[in-house]
Amino acid sequence: MSLIRSGAISGYESLVSKLGGNPIALLAAHDLSHSQLSDPNTYISYSAVASLLEHSAQSCDEPLFGLLLSQHHHPTVIGELYFSLVQWNTLREVLEALDKYLYLHANGAHLTQVPRGKNVVLELNINTGGTKEDEISQLMQMSVGQLNNFIIESLGLKNPAFPIHLSQPAPQSAPRQQLREICKRIKFDAAENGLCIPADWLDRKPHYDEADIRRHFQDYLKTLQQHYPGDLNMTDQIKVIIRQLLPNGECSLKRVAATLEMHPRALQKALQEQGLSYHALLQQTRLQIAIQHLKQHSLSISELALNLGFAEVSVFSRSFRKWTGMSPKSWQKRHDQDSSLKSERSRP
Repeated sequence: MSLIRSGAISGYESLVSKLGGNPIALLAAHDLSHSQLSDPNTYISYSAVASLLEHSAQSCDEPLFGLLLSQHHHPTVIGELYFSLVQWNTLREVLEALDKYLYLHANGAHLTQVPRGKNVVLELNINTGGTKEDEISQLMQMSVGQLNNFIIESLGLKNPAFPIHLSQPAPQSAPRQQLREICKRIKFDAAENGLCIPADWLDRKPHYDEADIRRHFQDYLKTLQQHYPGDLNMTDQIKVIIRQLLPNGECSLKRVAATLEMHPRALQKALQEQGLSYHALLQQTRLQIAIQHLKQHSLSISELALNLGFAEVSVFSRSFRKWTGMSPKSWQKRHDQDSSLKSERSRP
């Protein structure tokens, strides 16, 4: 089953209410509830979301319901993934990483870069498990709208004018005031769904606000502290931050300290008093993540190396051998053999 984070439709209930609809009844009609939307990291059925948006568009008499919903979304609607993506060196790298890790937000969505003369089309495809194209028109509106927001925010664009492509036909009614500007950029009945941007934009460095990233991690830590009151000590907090920063190679003592609102030297001193060091915590966290993925076969060795912030696979392999006495492949093979043996012994 294809799944999507409930955070993807944040603001849904508020929008439906403003349009005169009954969000509770609409959710219930698709076996969804308010509680599922309260936590943005809850996964729900992609097809259920698609049918919910279609039903909502009809109930609220708003043919551009999905697009309207996307206008209430900041690019952070894709969750933690956003703060890792915007720190890559170029928009090209950002988009490649977005496609690679989009499954963490929406399993079944893919983003492809299609060269077209001096432009490149960012084509979005969604697989909801056999749902017909005309049954996901609102979902596609919302998703393309969110991609539009992501590009604008990533490049710090003030007056965006790049075309938006939607394969669905144009609605017969005129768009409401809030959508008039964006609708001027939409090409309906297009060959694909997505955006058309100048190819040279791909080499631009993404724009992001360091303060926004710091606030994000601070808010995330507060959320964890609410779930684990009194148990999330400074060491745990540092490991949480390291886990989120590692994939983009921007995991540094300076950034971790800034997130904790500490000077790097103060953080080092606090760790030394506990007989620890930032380097030791970094290596411990890397090892924990590596073992998790090696057990699950969730990433290739090269992908794992990049996710751990290593520039080269060989450097990761040497480090892993230093930690465990074995290469990553050898460790994985031994774990698989031990698991298989335990399974055989447990059989009656």
